[in-house]
Amino acid sequence: FFNNRNWDRRQQYEIEIEGIIRSVEEFPKPKLSIAIHSGLYDSWPLLQNLLKSFLICNEYPNIEIMLVESDGNKKIRDWFEKIDFDDLFINFDGQKTNIKKHPGVKIEKTLKFIDLDSSVTGLSCYNRAISQCIDSFKGDFFVMMAEDNQFIVEGDLVNDYIKILDHFGRDSSMVSFFSLHKYKLYKKNNLATGPHKIDSTDMPFFTPVQQKWNFDFICNRGVYNRINAIRAQKNIKEEDGWDIIHGLVQQNNDIVSDLFPTTGSDFRRVYSCIPSGLWMDNNDRECLIKKIKDSSKNNPNHLLYKTIKKEKLLESLKGRYWKKPISSEDFSIENEPAS
Repeated sequence: FFNNRNWDRRQQYEIEIEGIIRSVEEFPKPKLSIAIHSGLYDSWPLLQNLLKSFLICNEYPNIEIMLVESDGNKKIRDWFEKIDFDDLFINFDGQKTNIKKHPGVKIEKTLKFIDLDSSVTGLSCYNRAISQCIDSFKGDFFVMMAEDNQFIVEGDLVNDYIKILDHFGRDSSMVSFFSLHKYKLYKKNNLATGPHKIDSTDMPFFTPVQQKWNFDFICNRGVYNRINAIRAQKNIKEEDGWDIIHGLVQQNNDIVSDLFPTTGSDFRRVYSCIPSGLWMDNNDRECLIKKIKDSSKNNPNHLLYKTIKKEKLLESLKGRYWKKPISSEDFSIENEPAS
């Protein structure tokens, strides 16, 4: 029969095991730094829509949001300063929304105001912003995005992406964050094999045959450390750095093997079958900006496109044969305009 000593010991073991499990669960996840760039004042409605969609959708618990402004616009900068991710989100016009980050999500806000000479415009302006963000992000992972994206899937997809990075090697892979337009998925440099899975429970993914650089893919800090070393070694200046880096990697020349010391072919650019959201069509830009402006006046919570729970989306896709990742067109279901 049991004796009190054995029973007490068993209870003590159970308490210790529960403590170990709790400490593992509470151990902080790696931090993801998300740089969101504003280079055109007129695009503030898209920027507002992107930030609201992030708060609605993201459930990954450890985030740095870098709010980047490189056009010297005081109104945008003032708005960025007012945004408090621990409070209800405030729209560009000062209206307070009912939108707030999910419980358990920690967001560190970093402001990055880049003052450039007026002669620096367009892609050069964006390249400098990318370079400066890469030099200063605080997280373990990094992704940069422009305002013409919207988060669609509510849930923790970041953890799925990190699992794919771990599978291929954090220092030699990157995973898509937003969808591509359907026609881009059929371009030669985006054609991919798959679908693949790490195991039966994981989200499917595709691996493009050709390797190229995408700064808007989630990537580990170690890769960017290598890039910075190569920028210094090859004397690539900030103002043209990402133009050149992107071009060199696309051409598969020696920078690929410099980046990834085994062989360039060991580097993997991966498309998750389910992106976090969509990349909008640039041809619709002016129309979309007007829709956001008009609807936000009547409903400060208005979001351009409908969101969907990750679990519901996965359930709807169960048994489907994956030929391609979800495209921007698949996600482009607009909410009814606020009246």
